Amino acid sequence: MAETIDDLLRSDHDRLNSLWSSLKGLIDRLDPEASRALAEFTAGLRRHIEFEEAELFPALRRSIRRPSERALESLVIDHQVILEQLDILRIHFQHGRIVEALKAAGRLETFLEGHNRDEEIGVYHDAARVISAADHASLAARFHSHSESAPA
Repeated sequence: MAETIDDLLRSDHDRLNSLWSSLKGLIDRLDPEASRALAEFTAGLRRHIEFEEAELFPALRRSIRRPSERALESLVIDHQVILEQLDILRIHFQHGRIVEALKAAGRLETFLEGHNRDEEIGVYHDAARVISAADHASLAARFHSHSESAPA
């Protein structure tokens, strides 16, 4: 059976969660590798969000049994808040404000956990049900292309 976009995005959540776990430990230990890990996590999260907003959400909007627009708008708002919290974390970390960076990391983690759950039991589940097999294949190809073409 071919990979579905649902499978790919859930796997990407798992990959990002792994990067996040490593990053938190590096920040907590003031490890010099934390800057590299933060850049890698940021790049991966931005790619993931960009794909959802540019490819997945429009595909869902085009489907006959699409999810509510309010649900998609809520996820876009979540993306904005998550990226803002990520920027706050980055700024605190870059300026050596580790206590503030750890607090920002805690807030970011709270948003990420809730948002990922909402996507996985909501919009990803909807995508598996309402997007045609051909559209799944097309989205999967664009997901791979998007992930490979973006700088890490």
